[in-house]
Amino acid sequence: MPYPLSLLMQHGCNIGASGSGKSNFLTSTFLQTMRHGIPVWIFDRDKQDYRHLYRINPEIMVLDAVDHLIVNPLEVHAPIGPKQHLIMFVTIFCKTNNLLDGAEALLLKAVNELYLERGIFDGGTDYPTLADLLEKLKGYVIKGGSRPAGFRDSIITRLESYLLTSPRTYSFRRGFPIDKLAEMTFVLEVKGLSERHARFVMTFLLYLLFLYRIATNQRGTGLRNLIGIDEGAWAAPPGYNDNIGHPPLASILSMARETGIGILFANQSLHVNESIFVNSRLKMVMRLGSGNDIDRARKMMALSKEQADYIPKLDVGQAIVRIPKVDPFLIRTPRIPLE
Repeated sequence: MPYPLSLLMQHGCNIGASGSGKSNFLTSTFLQTMRHGIPVWIFDRDKQDYRHLYRINPEIMVLDAVDHLIVNPLEVHAPIGPKQHLIMFVTIFCKTNNLLDGAEALLLKAVNELYLERGIFDGGTDYPTLADLLEKLKGYVIKGGSRPAGFRDSIITRLESYLLTSPRTYSFRRGFPIDKLAEMTFVLEVKGLSERHARFVMTFLLYLLFLYRIATNQRGTGLRNLIGIDEGAWAAPPGYNDNIGHPPLASILSMARETGIGILFANQSLHVNESIFVNSRLKMVMRLGSGNDIDRARKMMALSKEQADYIPKLDVGQAIVRIPKVDPFLIRTPRIPLE
């Protein structure tokens, strides 16, 4: 049966071992979505499988997160307000870096002071950079060995890591405008970043897109952007720190459909945060070899024992699919040659 593109706003999850055909399925879905004029953002952590899409559609941008991406996380994009942007940045930075409430309060204070000094709340556009934020934090006089000093040092360590890894990315006060990015299809390769850094970049861009769609009143039915995340354990790791709540991607999954943003998530195993499965309407499992994964897939998709026993026997490109109010069924994704 055909699966309407509009339902991708309710997200999808595809689990399968290496070589089972996940990337081919994602590629097929991305290409079909592009043919309908819908922008696709693909976050590629390790495989560099999706740069080959350029051969099919030369309009696709392929960006290296270290050398090509230009973003200032402290830049306020119209029509998003500065207060909203400030809270968004601080929340995402702390959550993706596993920082606690004390660090969040200190970071909020520092960014707020920078915005006041530069007149950002009054419409100024002399946006501070992460380097400015780093200097602001280093200038605070805090008693050594105290909890506030520990919070400050934790933030400084993360900022220094970002700036050392991606000096060009964060060197500019103005980055890629979100209104242009929202209408573009691109592959962002985050291989050169640490897992936390890659998670911050991805989450920041997704929240920025969501806030932009909200601020411009782009709500209602219809898929406006499809987001692809392959080998996604880095984006929503299991066992997330309960002290800082759910992983940021879980919040995006629960809100994004309101603005027509759909997320298609894939991983080699079910060793990811369970919020991915809870918030995905479309659930797919391809060949798996691990007994634990097979058992979890059976429970996640409400499969019978006979259906679950078939999972390790699936051929390349085959998948068992579960969608609400429909019995599980088998599909095969056609092979798409890219090389």
